[in-house]
Amino acid sequence: MSAAIRLSRILIVSAIVALIASANPAVATIHTINVSNTQFNPANKQIVHGDTVRWVLVNGTHTCTADPLSPKDWDSGTLTSTPFQVVFRAEDGNGPFPYHCDVHAGMKGTITIQTLEATREETDVLPTEFSLEQNFPNPFNPTTTIRFTVDRAIRVDMSVFNVLGESIDYEDLGILAPGSYVVEWNGNQTGHTNLSTGVYFYRLRAGDQVITRKMVLLK
Repeated sequence: MSAAIRLSRILIVSAIVALIASANPAVATIHTINVSNTQFNPANKQIVHGDTVRWVLVNGTHTCTADPLSPKDWDSGTLTSTPFQVVFRAEDGNGPFPYHCDVHAGMKGTITIQTLEATREETDVLPTEFSLEQNFPNPFNPTTTIRFTVDRAIRVDMSVFNVLGESIDYEDLGILAPGSYVVEWNGNQTGHTNLSTGVYFYRLRAGDQVITRKMVLLK
């Protein structure tokens, strides 16, 4: 699984994060939290109902475990190279959702829920086409946001390439419901530690439909 594409949803630790379809929100986001040394980064994350939080192990031995007083219960066990993720739904409450690492005392984090109005607009109108927007910001360093829409239930994947056509990151996002999606891509989390300033291409594929756009990493 890529750590750089995180559906937020797509490039994550590797560069692409997975997209998570949500039954209610018009936009569902995957948020990535890196786990390394003795910290969750970021330690405090604000999301909305329907979003997914993904913990990506960078180094060390860690767990991601809900505190006893958290409204939602989860326990990753010992984290591995496969990201651990949790979807926060309306029925889970508004939090806050504190969590910790069972291995390192004092290593803690918190998930909090924002109102939809504070984060994004909702719409009852489903997309009528498959589309891929230009990433923002662009140029970026190291994280950028990518938005796209799908007009029917379909399997979607995202890839990132350099100007030589070499693969930098890939994520199978699975079968997504019709709707709008947001992906965060982190150029520092692709597994390619020497990514340099330059032009890269991100490609979204849904069935036989493919859209490719250009983005610029500026270090």
